[in-house]
Amino acid sequence: AESFNSGVRELYAAALAIINSQGDIEACMLGLRDLDPPDTTLCDEVDTEAKGVLQMLQYLAPRQTECRALVSEYKALPTVSDTDI
Repeated sequence: AESFNSGVRELYAAALAIINSQGDIEACMLGLRDLDPPDTTLCDEVDTEAKGVLQMLQYLAPRQTECRALVSEYKALPTVSDTDI
């Protein structure tokens, strides 16, 4: 019973905080009501660009690995002097 009562007290404490904030919540909601819906065109454009960049990165990632391996092989080659050519 004490556990139940404790839970009820916690619920009332949380509800009281919301009730005490009712004026602020209503003022905020009234302010939001006057706003126009957001324009998602810019977000859609950014999303499209991001998808393109992601595709390019997916294309380039394996090639970067190959290039790094080739650079390592190149660095391992012995240096040839001008006189040896």
